[in-house]
Amino acid sequence: MYARILIVGNNRFGEADYLYRLRCAFERNGHAVAHFKTWASKPITADLISTAIKSFRPTLVLWDVETASLDNGILVLLRKSSVTVCALLRSQNGVARVSRGDSFDFMLVPQGVCPDRAHVSLTVPTAFDRAYGLAECSSLDKNRCGLLVLQPFDERKSRLVCAMGGELIDGGVLSFDASWARWYRNPELSNGAYLSRRAKYAVYFDEQDLSLSDVLLRIAEGCVILVEASPRTKDCLAEIEGEIMWFRDSFEACALVRRLEGDSLHYDMIRNMQWERCLILPSFEESFEVIFQEMDSQLSCSGSKKRVLSQRERAKRFVLFGWFGARNFGDDLLLEIAALKITRRYSESVVQVIGANSEIIEHDYGFEALTPERKHEIFEMLRGANSLSFYGGLLFDDPMADTAGIVEMFSDAWIEPTGQAGVCLMAWMLGVPIKFMGIGAGPLEKEAPRLAVRTMGLAGARFLPRDEMTCQCLRAAGVPEGSISKKVDLAFLLGKELDFFPKGGASASFGLVKNKYFMVSLRTWNLNPPDYCERIAQALDQVMERTGYVAAFVPFDQEDIEIHRDIVRLMKNRDAVVVLWERPKRDNLLGLIVDSRFAFAMRLHCSILHHVLGKPAIGLDYNDKICAHFEAMGQNEALLALDASVDDMVAVVGSVDSHYDELSDAICKKISSKADVAQEAFDELFSSVERQMSCTKDCAGSLTFYPRFRSLSAEKLSDAIIDIEKMKGQRDEATCERDAARAAMEECEQSYSYRVGLMLLALPRKLRQAFSKRSEEL
Repeated sequence: MYARILIVGNNRFGEADYLYRLRCAFERNGHAVAHFKTWASKPITADLISTAIKSFRPTLVLWDVETASLDNGILVLLRKSSVTVCALLRSQNGVARVSRGDSFDFMLVPQGVCPDRAHVSLTVPTAFDRAYGLAECSSLDKNRCGLLVLQPFDERKSRLVCAMGGELIDGGVLSFDASWARWYRNPELSNGAYLSRRAKYAVYFDEQDLSLSDVLLRIAEGCVILVEASPRTKDCLAEIEGEIMWFRDSFEACALVRRLEGDSLHYDMIRNMQWERCLILPSFEESFEVIFQEMDSQLSCSGSKKRVLSQRERAKRFVLFGWFGARNFGDDLLLEIAALKITRRYSESVVQVIGANSEIIEHDYGFEALTPERKHEIFEMLRGANSLSFYGGLLFDDPMADTAGIVEMFSDAWIEPTGQAGVCLMAWMLGVPIKFMGIGAGPLEKEAPRLAVRTMGLAGARFLPRDEMTCQCLRAAGVPEGSISKKVDLAFLLGKELDFFPKGGASASFGLVKNKYFMVSLRTWNLNPPDYCERIAQALDQVMERTGYVAAFVPFDQEDIEIHRDIVRLMKNRDAVVVLWERPKRDNLLGLIVDSRFAFAMRLHCSILHHVLGKPAIGLDYNDKICAHFEAMGQNEALLALDASVDDMVAVVGSVDSHYDELSDAICKKISSKADVAQEAFDELFSSVERQMSCTKDCAGSLTFYPRFRSLSAEKLSDAIIDIEKMKGQRDEATCERDAARAAMEECEQSYSYRVGLMLLALPRKLRQAFSKRSEEL
């Protein structure tokens, strides 16, 4: 049996952190795992937890007390959700953070700690991460770094560290805690697992945050452990006390380092002794399986229906790539559809996302997410994944405008075709099947995106495009015919998922009457003619006057609001229209479509969703995908060119309205078959998962850590951008101060006291002038 584990906490030391290593062990054992990280600017909220519970469906929430703050309201929410909640306390510091009133099921506490009896406590297993210990370091240089310090800075520790550092033959001091400004290295940029592996010593001081689990990871990295002796530290490390090098003051610390530095054989002996002691400990995987079984046993004995190990199959991980989290309704709808189909087929699945805004994806949809430039983390996400699938219309020329073109694939590309090609190559390296699901493409006329698309084909990607025009673009780019199979837009699946739509609609809440309005969904486009807004405004005015319907402007993307505003300003009947000034939430937007008479749209998914419900749509043909869709639906007569005249627009709308029932019947006949074809795309995805089951592999002996998560040039660019933003902020601040000074000066000049002062100053000046004139005359 397997668990679904939601980890809440922060990776303080990157891949060298206990939580990260724990996650890897859980995944090796086949458990489903999601990890939501937190820091000062991104706290864990009740909304995020609630969304994660609905989408991820955890059986266990593992809360790292030391790195994440969950208020009691969130803990109560978790308890009401029938989720087992376990507080992880790795040190005395963690114990001090737990309140007696906190609401959770279990506490995992360190050896020797006497927890609050109000909570059921289990002991944090003393376990060794063998896979991490057997991993390698990419550097062949035998000169190791010096001293690793992980606890926060203070003056006493600084004096001890400086004293020990003075005895080092090679290397200096290294810390992953930002309070050590002089020696700090950010483990999220410069790989913490690499740097700590290069350290000769890890030093720990007498403080509450000392954790046996962290010390064991440093031994796995090959560090010799030096610890300040005290009753507290000896109790904490009692299980490996005989293998630790203890010191009581700076004199002993210096002598200890001096001896180890002067005698390499003695250093190797101590290092091997610590390593061999750890090898006889149980593994991460074994020890936590025992913990989970004990949790279920205690839950059963207490009469609770909750179970940690309740999933029968090993977890299957699906990585989804798309323009998700950018507040574009069409793309976000595809994310929801894909997640729905995957989780319905595999209840043991884990959905992970690569999209435009990871925070929005996590908050709104509850999926663990990355942005496309975080290539190292994406590689780790793909390691052991069962599939990589792409959604939406991502393959076209326009995104190449701000990149380095062809070479972008080999540098720090984002979501453009070259960036997608880079992710495909990663998946190919790891043996992960690649599918482009119901995607659109074109135009593809520039060399760089065409080469990128061809590279995706060479990496084994299977393209399931939504229309024939996309097929032609892919063939022209050099994708083999055998890698292409035409399907349809995945939104057509909703034709057989009508429960996805709200039953009552949403028109009344926006001041609209069902079937007495039509939906307008336009977008800013670089090929819109100069007089585009004027013609649209005139056409909509005439439609409203002739039909009596209200025009409802509904943005499918936040950027649509600007063009809607420009058109409404030009309309005579502007006071009669309804304008939404922000993109509505999913249910509200779908509810508006349910109650709408027809659509007047540039946005493809506005037309598709009206068609799914058997409603006509008038499409504005700004891109090949619009033409392809209306052709496939047999609705060519409802398609308008961007430069169509006002009379033509009004005539097409009038024809659609007068032949409404006839058009609706024709649309409904098409929808059922389209939904079947859309389902075929997912059937092919699932069959590839069954054929090439890519379960998480044990990385022991094969994992290699490299110095950086990102290239040096990318880091320098990031630093330069940060400096530019700081300078802009300083400039803006100076401008504000200047404007405030000018305003104060102008206010002063207009004041009564200032004018009186000027008059008083003028009198002596006049007298001086008069006396001087008089003296000249004399």
